[in-house]
This record gives sequence, C-alpha cells and structure tokens, in this order.
Amino acid sequence: MTCSDYLEFFPEFILTIILDIAIQLIYYFAKLRKQDTFKINTDFIVFIILCIVLNGLLSYIFGVIAYFDIDINDTPVFPYEIIWIIIFLVLCLCEGVVFIRMWMQKKRKTLVEISMTPKDYKELILDAEKDAKTIWLMPKRIHVMFKSEEFINYLAEKRFGVGSEYIKAYVEEHIERKAALYKGLFNGLVIHELHNKKDLISYIRKKSHHGVRNIEDKYFINMLEEWKRILEKYPNNYCVRLTNENIPLKYELIDNKKMVIHESVGTNSKDRLNAIFIENPNVVQKVSSDFLQVWERIPSSERSNKAVIAFIDNYLLPLLNESEK
Repeated sequence: MTCSDYLEFFPEFILTIILDIAIQLIYYFAKLRKQDTFKINTDFIVFIILCIVLNGLLSYIFGVIAYFDIDINDTPVFPYEIIWIIIFLVLCLCEGVVFIRMWMQKKRKTLVEISMTPKDYKELILDAEKDAKTIWLMPKRIHVMFKSEEFINYLAEKRFGVGSEYIKAYVEEHIERKAALYKGLFNGLVIHELHNKKDLISYIRKKSHHGVRNIEDKYFINMLEEWKRILEKYPNNYCVRLTNENIPLKYELIDNKKMVIHESVGTNSKDRLNAIFIENPNVVQKVSSDFLQVWERIPSSERSNKAVIAFIDNYLLPLLNESEK
C-alpha cells in the first residue's frame, strides 16, 4: 500500500473532520451567545482534541478496511463511501454522549433563590412543592398544613397588622400549600418528618408562633387534633419520628434535588429575608445524609405514627388542657 493509496482517502477524511469540527463550533458559539464571558479552559481543549483524534483514528481504520475490501477485479465489495458515513455517525454518537454529560454537569450547578416577602415565599414554595413525590422535613414547629383557616387569618393579622398588604399573600400561601399537600398525600406523596421533642413541648407551652404571643388554646388544640388525624389516616406515606437530638437548622428536602431553608423573622417582617431555595442534587445529597443519620438513630420502639400520637396525647395536649382549667 503506497502513499498514493493513502491519499485516496484524504477527501473524505478532510470532509469528515470539517463536519465534525463544525458541530463543535456551532455548539460552543451558541453557548457563547448565552454568556457574558467564554473561557477556553482545559476541558474545552481536551474535548476538541479528543474529537479530532477520534475522527482521525476511526477514519484511518475504516479507510484501510475499505481499501482492502475489494475483489480481484478491483471492484469494491462494500463501497467505502458508506464507511465514511458510518464514521461520521459513530463520531456524532460519541459526541452526543459527551454533550449529554456536559448538560448533566450544567444541571448540577447550584441555583439559589431568595425570598424577601410573603409574596416571594408563596410563589417559590408552591412551585417547589408542586408535583413533589418525596419531602423530608426538619421543622421546629408543627407543619402549616394542620392550621385551621381561622388560625391562619389570626396569625396574619397579628404579624402584619390589620389591613396590611402582606396578609393576602400569607393567607393564600398557607391555604394553597395546605390543600396541595393534602392532595399530594392522597395521591401518594411521601413525607418524612423529624421533630425534636423539647422544641414541640416548648412551642405548645409558650403559646406563641412567629413572635405572636398569648395565642388562645383552641387554635393549638385544633391543630394537634388535625395532626393526629393525618397521622392516623396516612401511616404509610406521612411518617413522623421524634428525637431528643438538637435540630439547629430548619430545612426541607424536595425530591432529593431541592433544599429550602425557611425561618420567619417574626412580626412585621416586611421585605426581610425569610427563606433560601437551593437547587443542587449534590448539596441536597449531603444534607439528606444528615437527615438520615438522625432518622435511623430513632429507637425502633418509637418508629411509628402511633408513638407520635401517644406523645401528643401524653405530653402536648395536657399542657393546653391544664391551662384551660
């Protein structure tokens, strides 16, 4: 096989490389249009070199195969032009895999959103929990879905003042979120919830919520009874455990990809930071390991909703019943 024989493959070889590099340039220039800066980093250089090397290597291999795939009459048994099409398709497949990996890496980048008002929080939390399949909670208080509509309105007026522009968004967020979570539980949403026992006792004993003090017992009694009802109704997909371990940070993990850190700043919290929404599977995975550590350390005898109901009956409701007497 002489040098002139090799040169027979050059037109197709060059054409394949041009097409291959054109794909890379179109992709990266399209990416450049969406960015303020474009960095030609090590990954970019390695990617381009890899494409060229793969192109050249496969072109050479298939070209040689095509050269020898002839009969004694020098008539090609298998037209080697088709080999170049195969080369191009194989390369496109390889690059497609690389593009998908790069896209997945981009998806793993952290997206952070900040909530500064009740309206912000309403939009962000409803969107985050919408169509959720799993929710893991580490709250410091009893979940909002167990508050009555009367209690929600009462808290809104006490927090923001009668006639405040923030009341509507606060009330709508609570009611819509409550309805969505109940609907989710009915449709199979799985919620795992961890509470610190001392935090719950302190919450009921102080009779305060987000800085609103001296709340009437009836609101807490109704909330606890509703909590018990849901614990009994959904023992398989609303699972609550109680711990003696400290819970320093209140957070929520949604579908193992979103994390919400939310804490009210108290009464008259106008245009104040009240929640941070983080979307990043790597971050959530690390935080979920913290959740699972505490979850799995709960004694087996206390790993049931019945144990939580007993705690409500024996420790929380008596605090309110005593005050009524």
